[in-house]
Amino acid sequence: VEREALYWRSLIYRAKRNFLEAVEAGMSPQAGAIARALLFGDKTALEKDLREMFLTLGIMHLMAVSGLHVGFVLVLARGLQGFFGFRRVVYFHLTLGLLLFYCAATGFAPSVLRASLMAAIVLLGELLRRERDFYTGIAAAAFILLVYNPFYLFHSGFQLSFLSAWGLVYFSPLVRALLPWDRRWREFLVIPLAAQVAVLPVTAYYFNLVSVIGLLTNVVIVPMAGLVVTGGLVAFFVSLFSKAVAGFLLAAAGVFIEGIVFLCTPLEKLPYSAVTVATPSLAVVAMYYLGSSLVREMVVHEAFRAKLRPYGSAVVVGGGLRVGTLFILAPGGP
Repeated sequence: VEREALYWRSLIYRAKRNFLEAVEAGMSPQAGAIARALLFGDKTALEKDLREMFLTLGIMHLMAVSGLHVGFVLVLARGLQGFFGFRRVVYFHLTLGLLLFYCAATGFAPSVLRASLMAAIVLLGELLRRERDFYTGIAAAAFILLVYNPFYLFHSGFQLSFLSAWGLVYFSPLVRALLPWDRRWREFLVIPLAAQVAVLPVTAYYFNLVSVIGLLTNVVIVPMAGLVVTGGLVAFFVSLFSKAVAGFLLAAAGVFIEGIVFLCTPLEKLPYSAVTVATPSLAVVAMYYLGSSLVREMVVHEAFRAKLRPYGSAVVVGGGLRVGTLFILAPGGP
């Protein structure tokens, strides 16, 4: 068993090495560094000015492999199922294999493990024809990872990954209810806003920076980054069989990467594109999540509002909305 594990590990690492050589051959150094960060979370070659630009614009999360990237692996697996007509059991094992392959290629990053475990739990539920529940899935994924390594709990990537995944589901109804427009394109604003609401205090805690322009840049850049990640992942798997086809896909991805840099450069220079804040205390972080959760429940659920109405729900709402100001003025945390 150990010999087989070593064989598969060496195969994956060799595939990744060959793929990165194709990236260096088919892209400029800057585009290649961004591609490595987008696909594998490897930011070692990313220049300092690019890091600061992505952090200022609120899109640094794209450079840390996460559920977004695992989602593209699932899209690829679903596409293969549709093309070849795989049965449910075959699709399940194929997807698990692709997820395991990608996890190994990214060095088993906590965010990728989280998303892959959640995907595996959902796929297992589909295979067994069980009812799916997002919160059960995310709790199970967190439990498995923390049993494996309890110190993940103090890892910023672990915290931000789970918070953003939770926020996408939990805060989306709140954002959807508060946005004044009833248009189809409103959904493009819901996802980045919900994620930002979820990770705002933790981002301020670790980076002392809040991106003001993050919503705009996420709406514009995330679809372009999605095309890069999709093309890059396909090229990664295709490189196992044909370097020529992989090189063609990487050349196309390189054009989109250059477009991302072209759009981001002037946006970073806008005044107040990001605000430097004091490190919020843990008490203020807890107050933020308590207040935002109360606001969410009162906006989304009429029954919850009815329970709080005798106790002065307007006061609670006002307090919750003021939490966002408190963390900016709070003294430094531990």
